[in-house]
Amino acid sequence: MIDLLPALMQRLSAGVLSVSEATGHIKALLEDDPTLADCWVRGEVSDPRTYGSGHTYFTLKDAECQLKCVLFKQRARGLDPLQHGRLYAVRGSISVYE
Repeated sequence: MIDLLPALMQRLSAGVLSVSEATGHIKALLEDDPTLADCWVRGEVSDPRTYGSGHTYFTLKDAECQLKCVLFKQRARGLDPLQHGRLYAVRGSISVYE
């Protein structure tokens, strides 16, 4: 496992990160964590919206936090549409979009 935190801290002390640099570091940290590579998360679905691409975007939340999520078209085959306000347990990986 690569420890990216020292490199990030060195970069922060040298100057200000761009949004792209910060996002890249966050993405690398998340993708290097095996717990987040394939995990189940439970919460309430809020505002599910399916677009022309067939992908469904929604927020998964609990009383304290929320995650922005996407259910890709190929993964949604055979599933009932997500319902706003319903509790779900979802499986996937946690990452950041660049």
